[in-house]
Order: sequence, then C-alpha cells, then structure tokens
Amino acid sequence: MKKEETVKLISAEGFEFVIDKKAAMVSHTIRNMLTSPGGFAETQLGEVTFPEISTPILEKICQYFYWSLQYTRTALHGCQPPIFLLPTAHGCIYAVDPIEDSCGPKNRACL
Repeated sequence: MKKEETVKLISAEGFEFVIDKKAAMVSHTIRNMLTSPGGFAETQLGEVTFPEISTPILEKICQYFYWSLQYTRTALHGCQPPIFLLPTAHGCIYAVDPIEDSCGPKNRACL
C-alpha cells in the first residue's frame, strides 16, 4: 500500500496506528484535518496526533472505522449489520448505529 493511501494516527503514549485513508475518512474531524487548505502539518504529513486519547481507545476507534466502512453500505441496502460495542470506563456499553454513525444515550446499556 502506498504512503498516500494510509494515515498515521498517534495515541497519547506515542503508539502509531497506520490505517487506510478511506477508513480514517469515516471521521469527519479527521477528514477535515487531512483535507483542510492552509498547509497544516496533518495535511502535509498524513498523520494526526491525539494527545488526550490513550492507545487502547485509539485502537478501538480504528476498529470502528473499518467496521463502519464494511457495514454502513450493508445497512443502507436494508441488511441488519452486527452491533459495534464501545465499552466505557463506567461499565456502560454504547451500541453504534451504522446508518446514523452515532452513539448516544438511547443506544446505551449499562452493565
């Protein structure tokens, strides 16, 4: 895979996740960081540092990006995708809706 087709996401601890650019573009925030005009470092280097996101959380985020790429199209064609669960520090699990691409109180179940 060519370097232009990948993005490097860096956790607070400095762990680097190299993922497909298509997967990273699932996030509107990352998409804006990588495509904004003005010569920002993220755009030039193809890497984004998250100083407040730990390695395990960033790993789960990367997994979600790939899950979203795979199942959003499926959901739009009327098929029910599997649920993507996000564990939290408080013992709650957020279920993500692939069509809405969101999680929130209505999708939350505490263990």
